[in-house]
Amino acid sequence: MKRLLFFALAALAMSSFAFAQHGHGDNGKGGKHGPPDFAKGQGKRDGELEANNRGGRKAAGPPCVMSRKSGAGDYTNSSYRSGTFHYDNGLHKGHYKFHGYAEEFDGQRAPSPWYDYVHMPAYIQTAHVRVSIGGLFEFEAGAAYSYQPHHFSRFDESRLDNVADRLGEAFKDKDFDRMGWLVDDNRWVQVQVGDADHYDMKGGAFKDVVRDLVDETRTSSYRVKSVRSWDDGASIVAEHCFIDPFGQRKTAWHSYGLEKTDHGYRLTSFRSESK
Repeated sequence: MKRLLFFALAALAMSSFAFAQHGHGDNGKGGKHGPPDFAKGQGKRDGELEANNRGGRKAAGPPCVMSRKSGAGDYTNSSYRSGTFHYDNGLHKGHYKFHGYAEEFDGQRAPSPWYDYVHMPAYIQTAHVRVSIGGLFEFEAGAAYSYQPHHFSRFDESRLDNVADRLGEAFKDKDFDRMGWLVDDNRWVQVQVGDADHYDMKGGAFKDVVRDLVDETRTSSYRVKSVRSWDDGASIVAEHCFIDPFGQRKTAWHSYGLEKTDHGYRLTSFRSESK
């Protein structure tokens, strides 16, 4: 509930802006979200629907921009995330590959997938995203896959074990290129920010966003916790443990939605959340 009003405002601003920028049609390069019979309509998560201009999806997010005054009929500004606090006592601001971040919230901002990483910018300028086309990717679809870590010596882009291995190597070794091949530059990737919001981002921009997290984070471990598969796709869920700028151990969860193509697996959706 503490996230509801904040991202309801963000969603409203982003929807009108993104539709003005991109219109209502797809460019044909965005993949379907989830396997047949599993991808639910946009606006539905956990069985809850709430009418709004984003196709009915319930908006929620970290902390509210506005809060009601006690005993009064009007609203006042409340705290929400502003700015970043990087490592080295916050003096270092990071040298980001992606140039569309924003550190302050206003009507032209969408939540960054790294909102809960205090050393990363909290927002993305909505000029770099669009309203999601199609349904939300269902990461729990399909059947459990028996992942064998580092079992195969020969790399194969169509083998899920190799895909999962490369995700861990990228974060642990600070080498984004180990996983970069998963994302096509000209293909749209659906980004889900916890239960707060979702939107599409062009593959090339999304690669830069993930590269920034890999390069700028003190990762302590990156463990694959779940792998699921179906005829033409798969999903991988990983636990990202890292040390924040205050020396505290933090955990975030990353979910990867994959489509199986003639050239191996390719990323079609990504979800980040903290628990």
